[in-house]
Amino acid sequence: MPIHDDALFLDVDQREAEIRHRAYDESPFWSDVPAEPDALVATYFLRPRTVSLNQAGKLISYHMTTGAKHATAGSLLDLCTGRVVGVLPWDSSDKVGLVRVAFRPNCSNIRMANITPPIFFIL
Repeated sequence: MPIHDDALFLDVDQREAEIRHRAYDESPFWSDVPAEPDALVATYFLRPRTVSLNQAGKLISYHMTTGAKHATAGSLLDLCTGRVVGVLPWDSSDKVGLVRVAFRPNCSNIRMANITPPIFFIL
């Protein structure tokens, strides 16, 4: 498969700088902090190909914590699973923008039977 000329000359540093500049300019999004004070909140710039920003955020939230898609409400597993707490689409397709995910760090201290505490990865 031939390489497209645009791919050869793409300035990824410039692209990243533009994304960072736009993200920093979204002040209303940054001032809306989740109500859970002990949560570790991560904001991601995403451009998923097949799902919405909210769906992509849900994939991140459970993959980076418990791995459970459908935990029983109120259960320990549910309490330790990350949650999407903000989505800011940058286009009408809802496929480019910012996603905020909250993780409960106090779950890493829980050690019970067959429950593995969440591990946070820095990408």
